Amino acid sequence: MADPLEILIADDHALFRKGFAMLLQDSLPGTSVIEATGFDTALDILAGNPGISAAFFDLMMPGMAGIESIHAVREAYPDLRIAVVTGLENRSLALQVIDAGANGYILKSASEEEMVRAVNRLLTGETYLPSVLPNVPDGRSAWTLPHIGLKAERVADLPLTQRQRDVMTELAGGLSNKEIARRLGLAEGTVKVHLAAIFRVLSARNRTEAVLKASKLVSSEP
Repeated sequence: MADPLEILIADDHALFRKGFAMLLQDSLPGTSVIEATGFDTALDILAGNPGISAAFFDLMMPGMAGIESIHAVREAYPDLRIAVVTGLENRSLALQVIDAGANGYILKSASEEEMVRAVNRLLTGETYLPSVLPNVPDGRSAWTLPHIGLKAERVADLPLTQRQRDVMTELAGGLSNKEIARRLGLAEGTVKVHLAAIFRVLSARNRTEAVLKASKLVSSEP
């Protein structure tokens, strides 16, 4: 009888992390799931649990240092099955992640069936990429978005309404409009309206520029 699987899920968004863990345990009976809320904690868990066979990382969680983080995990754990789970729908970014040593790129917007299919492919030694991924319109990789940790107390310093601050916090975490709507209990159209207002207030032309300008506005605060 095969030993039960041990899987690590590293994601700072608790609702997704818990839901993904439940999905894995339901689809892979006997699977043990260990959770981490940041990259540093994930590394500690990997070091202390040599039986972990697969690890799933959120691209924008605290402690991640871009492609270098994926490289570091691959070099330290050559036999580990590694995948990122993200809301960033970007083909160029996905290919960079695979080139860095990951075995898969799973979208948080994927259906439960697709997620299970992706995980099964990873566990059998295959590489997984979504069948359809758009390129970033302006040609820049979404990976360059910094995880600036716009926590509530820092976002409060921005010249935005409370709801706009809530949306800005999720935007900085790399979530899509649909994910922001789900997380905040809003209609997707309402999220688009808030984003348009945020762009105007910050004089930003797009999501990337809004995050970067917000980062500059809060970076001078203690």
